[in-house]
Amino acid sequence: MVEQAMSWVDRYHDQPLLVPLTCWIPPKKVERILSFTLPEWRPSYTILQPTYNHQHLLIAGNESSIGLVYMYHITSQLLIRTFKGHERRVTSISISPDGSFFATTSTDCTVRIWDFSKDKAVHIMKPHRGRVICSLITSDCKYVITGGTDSCANVISVENWEVVHSFKDHTGTVVSLALASNDEFLVTGSGEFVVIVWNLSTGELAVRLAGLMAPVSCITMTSNDAFVVVACEDETLKVFGTVSGQELHELSGHDGKVVSMVAAYDDCQLFVATFAKIYVFDIHNGKLLDILNCINRQPVTSLKITNDNYFLLSACGNRISIWNIQHQHHEINANHEKRIVTDMCISPDEKSAACTTTDGTVALWDLEICQCVCTMIQKRSVPALRVKFSINSIFLLSGDAEGQINIWNSSNGKLRRIITHHSKAIESIFCLSDGYRILSVDRSNIVLIWNLFGTDETFQADRILAFTGIQSPVFLLPNSTYLIGYLPDSKKE
Repeated sequence: MVEQAMSWVDRYHDQPLLVPLTCWIPPKKVERILSFTLPEWRPSYTILQPTYNHQHLLIAGNESSIGLVYMYHITSQLLIRTFKGHERRVTSISISPDGSFFATTSTDCTVRIWDFSKDKAVHIMKPHRGRVICSLITSDCKYVITGGTDSCANVISVENWEVVHSFKDHTGTVVSLALASNDEFLVTGSGEFVVIVWNLSTGELAVRLAGLMAPVSCITMTSNDAFVVVACEDETLKVFGTVSGQELHELSGHDGKVVSMVAAYDDCQLFVATFAKIYVFDIHNGKLLDILNCINRQPVTSLKITNDNYFLLSACGNRISIWNIQHQHHEINANHEKRIVTDMCISPDEKSAACTTTDGTVALWDLEICQCVCTMIQKRSVPALRVKFSINSIFLLSGDAEGQINIWNSSNGKLRRIITHHSKAIESIFCLSDGYRILSVDRSNIVLIWNLFGTDETFQADRILAFTGIQSPVFLLPNSTYLIGYLPDSKKE
């Protein structure tokens, strides 16, 4: 926001401005809104999972009653029910997206399926030749996926509770799993320094994340499927592109080995837990935004976020804490009408994207890192309506409601040229196949073909062709000489 404000100030030339520099004001911190201690709890490795409606917590890891899963009411902190059956430590809890059942895994080598209303498991399976470490449930609730010490990740059908596919390329324990939002890709992390992205439907290896120098401790994936974050036993924390498999950057600033982590549903905040601390990172730029200090001086063994993205839940020993992570939600909603997107496009090389908004902003995005790299102001208080990349993807053209077209460098957002040939709102912009000529149409149905960079800024020197007789919106196919649009006299033709 500060960068956008300063960019607008830099381009304002009508009169002198006195600009207060308020960038020293710190952002609002993440607040702990509730914290309570589990009674008679002797912690070993406490794990938690909020229920579908956020009213209850499933918690395991009490050494006094090993194998039990507890269900607590969050507001009253009352114990509602215990689920008995596991004979050894519970390693994971996963709740179905529709809230109808949940699955648990354990070092007793079993996977158990539970009904919330029953104390005993409704299904018991042994899909691995060894201890079961992690689990998750697909978004359509059709499959339970588990990872174990036998180096396999197994896909179990909910219909008959049989293993329908097994991923066996790992040579170490599968310690962590992540799933794409549409269930297309499965990410597995193991103890042999390897993270693999699989196509879940075909079972084929899609990409292998390289550059890890230590066993994987945990992984997480953003809800837009753009990033995979990997934490290793050597305390490294790296962000990878899901599609490319390339390392984008390494996060730093945390102290100690990462025990657990989770990405917020805003696809920006990353919460990383170590010993008695939770670090908040910006996934896009790697900046450390905040450090949350826990009351207990123990490792934070479990982090979860409610599916409405309002609350972060943490387990640290025998203490459960709930943090508000949506402090900017209402401010964002209050101003959303001023930032309506009017147009968007992707560059011909498919490496960049751009959009325009009603408040006059032109935003440029890097698709390889899914990050907005720069924002430009088209014209003060004038809606930007249309945007288009040049054929070679080097330049970006944006048109506004007053007929002005700006030409920007797509690499850095620098303004290269201002075109004022039109007097009405720009309806369409097209780059002709030769890469040098531009076709633009305004609301008065005037069509102009002009040079991207002319000898001077005058209309006469720049114009190649001007005509009317076709009504916007118009469409021009790539490498075509035919312009498609409405006849001014008849909307049916």
